[in-house]
Amino acid sequence: MHRKSHVICLVALLGTSSTQAQEVSHKPDVEPVVASANQPTRRWSLAVDIGRGASGPASDIEEAMRHAGLSDTCPCFGSLIAHPFSNTGFWSVGLPVLLEVEYRTREPWSLAATFSRTPVGSTSGYRDPFQFVGVEYGVYSAGLSINAAYRMVQAGIGPALYIPLARQESDPQRPWGHHTKVGFVAGGRTAVPAGARFFVEVRAEYRFVGRVDVGPYTAPLTITGAAATLPSTPVRYNHWFVGFGPGVRF
Repeated sequence: MHRKSHVICLVALLGTSSTQAQEVSHKPDVEPVVASANQPTRRWSLAVDIGRGASGPASDIEEAMRHAGLSDTCPCFGSLIAHPFSNTGFWSVGLPVLLEVEYRTREPWSLAATFSRTPVGSTSGYRDPFQFVGVEYGVYSAGLSINAAYRMVQAGIGPALYIPLARQESDPQRPWGHHTKVGFVAGGRTAVPAGARFFVEVRAEYRFVGRVDVGPYTAPLTITGAAATLPSTPVRYNHWFVGFGPGVRF
């Protein structure tokens, strides 16, 4: 009788130990959760991009030069060069630079402030004989946008303050003519690696500036007595900015 009781107790003890072992083996590993919860949340980011501006007032200035008779073909440097023409490529009149400060509020939303200096390009016109009129143009801007993120891509839109600039190429010491315009900026970007402290981003923005009057500009040299002039002309400063650069989250 006593032996039977001992056997029953031994079986019960083994069953209890087996159950505890199963509970321990099925106990979830909570360490990654605790480690993840202790990771700092990086809500702020700072990025600096370089790139190029495209479009802008080039086509409108070219059209105004045609109307002003600045559309002759120049026998320049041993070749025939048709006028007017524009240079708006990478680093054509300077290097566009953009600075952005961003604050992540609640996923997927964030607020961003951007500040940029964008030399857009230059346009040259010619009237025979030997009368050249060239115009350089660019934009300073400050914008505030609300952004939404989806996976690796972020898009946003918001108001912007612009200072369009223009001056005659032949007189680089002359101050830039400038105006103040209110418009908007819309764009998107992607940054890699996602979530890391340091990253590299690629960005594209469309900036709506509106129309601004440029000119009048007069050819600095004439041998005919009647200098060619580009009259004051309203031109569109809307343009694209495409750039890339490093950033840091903190």
